[in-house]
Amino acid sequence: MHMWSETALTVTPGRIALPDATQLHVWHVDLRDPAWDRWRCVLDAAEVQRLQRVVHVRGREYARRSRIALRLLLSRYLGCAAHGIGFALGAQGKPSVQQPSWPGFLG
Repeated sequence: MHMWSETALTVTPGRIALPDATQLHVWHVDLRDPAWDRWRCVLDAAEVQRLQRVVHVRGREYARRSRIALRLLLSRYLGCAAHGIGFALGAQGKPSVQQPSWPGFLG
């Protein structure tokens, strides 16, 4: 299991290699850490709007931080800017990465 802090994801340079067929990457993110909040700028307008609908403050904080961590982590795998990653929801609400092109890993 990979345990990364906000600092490790944002300060440590370089790409993360995609797992091969024999590997599984599992990530643990401490959503209690307010340091994630300094990266709000990576969220798009639709994400911010959705997050504003979360009623409970702690739930909203955790949802925001998890989305920030997801974008930062994917940006390390994809080698692109976190704010440039696009998401789409399928017919049954399953999210997929839309931009930049992804080699079929999450689709």
